[in-house]
Amino acid sequence: MEIKRTETRAIDRARERMALTSVLAFLLVTSVSCTTGTEPAPQTNANENSTATNTAAQQADTGEQAYGRAAMRLQIKYIPKRTVTGGVAFAIDAPGGPIVLTSAHIIATMGNGKKLESVSIVDGVTREPVCKTLGVVWAGKTFEGFDFSKDVTALAVEDLPESIVRLKLATDRPAIGTRVRILGIPSDGSTTQVSIDGVVTVATSLRHEIDIDPTVKGRGLAGSPIVLEATGQVIGIVQAVTAKQGRAFVIATPAEAILRLVPTAKPEIQPISVWTGQ
Repeated sequence: MEIKRTETRAIDRARERMALTSVLAFLLVTSVSCTTGTEPAPQTNANENSTATNTAAQQADTGEQAYGRAAMRLQIKYIPKRTVTGGVAFAIDAPGGPIVLTSAHIIATMGNGKKLESVSIVDGVTREPVCKTLGVVWAGKTFEGFDFSKDVTALAVEDLPESIVRLKLATDRPAIGTRVRILGIPSDGSTTQVSIDGVVTVATSLRHEIDIDPTVKGRGLAGSPIVLEATGQVIGIVQAVTAKQGRAFVIATPAEAILRLVPTAKPEIQPISVWTGQ
């Protein structure tokens, strides 16, 4: 009987050791699971996701929903061989088909005295040509002093896609305090249209000034249309963005100066080479 009791105790001790080993193994597995991130992910509220998406969409507003896709890039070739992509252009309707407007001084700045060979209108995203450039309707001149009224050039084009909106020029000078938006493509790595809010602070026949947020980077906006926030009509073309004493503002060619240059009949087209920006 004594031997039987001893065997029973031995069996009981073996069972206790097995149970302890199982508990330790369980605790070890649980510990590893926690440190390797196998815990279930917390549930996310669907409404929160929706709100975040809507907020991101508002921040990414390019103005296309309200005014359409207007801003295009210029790709300019010079002799001797040199190609520069920069500056903004936009289209308006005119007799004989749409014409593309931009700043005249862009050519002088980018060409640095070189002879002009060709100018292409390219998509801001793909940098591929969006239409065929036929020639120059009027060449324009760089600004002189405070006079920016002549610093605008018009190009005749063919096969401009319907996806590019034809903007309309405003016939009235904007009042001081009028809210406007700049539709451009800054040269900070952006590849698509951006929309920048502004307020008219100066409006004459020679130049407009539009105050913008001082934190906005405006480099590369020359040639961009400035449209009325309410109607989308163009009140001017960006020529320069400057900042001083905490104020940032855009200097623009007034739309009334451009209206005087828009042809009333199908225009004569001049070779690209006449467009020097001088």
